[in-house]
Amino acid sequence: MKHLERIEKALEYIDGHLDEALRLEEISGVFHFSPYYFHRMLSAVVGRPMTAYMRERRLQKACMLLSATKDT
Repeated sequence: MKHLERIEKALEYIDGHLDEALRLEEISGVFHFSPYYFHRMLSAVVGRPMTAYMRERRLQKACMLLSATKDT
């Protein structure tokens, strides 16, 4: 699997585990990258650090959940 494909899989993994406490070291290990290299590659692909990406994705998920919630 090429590096970019592994980064894409890591992004899918992050999106699927947004409700968990994710650490750079854990995710990079799952996809067989060093934490330093993984951070650089992910930042290059998404245009921001992993923590900023996760925060943005969590906010998007929260907005979707709130908009789907019915008022009672």
